[in-house]
This record gives sequence, C-alpha cells and structure tokens, in this order.
Amino acid sequence: MRKQRRFCTLLLLVTLIVFTSQTVPASQGTEYFNPAVGGDSDPVYWLDKGALVATYGNYPAAIKFYRKALTLDPNMSEAFYNLGLAYMELRKPNPALHNINQAISIDPDKHQYHYALARVYLLEGQENEALEKFKAAASMGNLDAAAYLENTR
Repeated sequence: MRKQRRFCTLLLLVTLIVFTSQTVPASQGTEYFNPAVGGDSDPVYWLDKGALVATYGNYPAAIKFYRKALTLDPNMSEAFYNLGLAYMELRKPNPALHNINQAISIDPDKHQYHYALARVYLLEGQENEALEKFKAAASMGNLDAAAYLENTR
C-alpha cells in the first residue's frame, strides 16, 4: 500500500513538473495564452478571453473582449450572444436584448440564442415575449426551454 502511494505521489509530481514546464512559453510571460487559438489578431482569441473572464464574473472586461472580437469579425454571432449574456448579468436589459437579437439575425437557428432572449424578457417581466421565445427555443430542441415550459403548465 505504501509503495503504491509513493508511486502515485511520484507520478503526480513528475506530471506536474512536465506540465508546468510546457504550459506557458517564456515569451508569453503572464499574459493570457491559449495555444489552441491564434494570436490577438484572431477574433476567437478575444472571444475565448472574454469567456474566461466572464467565468469569473468580470463582465465589464468580458464586454471589452467581446467587442474587440466583433471589431475583427462583425458577423461573429457567438460574440454578440456572449456580449448579450454579459449585459444580462449586469442587469442591462436593453443592450442585452440588442446584442442577442444581433446574434439571432446572423444565426437564427441557434436555439440557445432564443433561450437567452427569453431569459432576458423574463427577467424584465415581459412574460408574453418570454413565453414566445421559450416556445421557439424548445421547438428548436433546447431542453432548458422545454423544461421551463413544462414547469409553467
């Protein structure tokens, strides 16, 4: 048992040493770096960076990064969608509605966009509009919208 524990500890230590030596090149310093996406001229870089800071609740920074992504690709529906979600979290319904509607106008078949729009309407007390969007999202296959409709019967 002790040998197995020592082996696991040693394996974990070696893995950590190898992983940490390969994660961030010295040229990158402490700046955000994701090798899966291009550099700062790639809109996906800014989308990814915005999603990262939004995960930690820094919505003002996320908005800045999503806007940067949109300056590089003005037809990036996911950036409009995430921008709308960030505004929704900041309780700013007008820009949230505007940006989510922009995402829908670019990519109308994304059920999560319709679901997000329904949530903004619901938060604003616009229940009829919310219900219509929940129905639209559910008809496109959004399980959360379907569950909401099922629970409101």
